[in-house]
Amino acid sequence: MPLLQIPPYPYIYLFIFLFLLFESISKRIRNKYYKVI
Repeated sequence: MPLLQIPPYPYIYLFIFLFLLFESISKRIRNKYYKVI
């Protein structure tokens, strides 16, 4: 049995990717607003 098995629901990785992308964008927006204010 292989130790690394692909889960039946790969959408979890997509969700994590979108979440990380959203976090990075939100941090950039916050930095811009903080610099402006």
